[in-house]
Amino acid sequence: MSWREELRFQLRFNTMVCAIVTVVVCGAGLLIVLGWKSQNHIAAEHAKVQSWPKATAIILDARGVMMDASDDTSVSTEITVTGHLRYPHPAGEKTIAFRTGTSGISPLDWRGTFKPGGQVPIRYNPENPGEISFIDFTGSP
Repeated sequence: MSWREELRFQLRFNTMVCAIVTVVVCGAGLLIVLGWKSQNHIAAEHAKVQSWPKATAIILDARGVMMDASDDTSVSTEITVTGHLRYPHPAGEKTIAFRTGTSGISPLDWRGTFKPGGQVPIRYNPENPGEISFIDFTGSP
């Protein structure tokens, strides 16, 4: 192989390597930006819900469904609780249906809290009293 052919080969090789590195770096940057935006959205939603008024709700009825949320690297259970609750509201007492995921709560905790007659802290949207959050109990909006 002559020195000219070797030089052409090196130039083509270096061009391909630069293109691959550029694609990888741009892809990683895009993932970082999207992750950051997602975190900001979650933080904004968390702050919005934290600004809502607090109330203590009384559970009228509740049903929990446990689902296996395990994957190849970890074992976990996700619990979804549905039911009805009543809470004091400035415009009068409100009775609403609710549904919440409780992946970070043990079955004993949700059974004790969400039993009929049990009390649970909630936050309610003052503009839409049917929208509530268990953020003070579950940690997420």
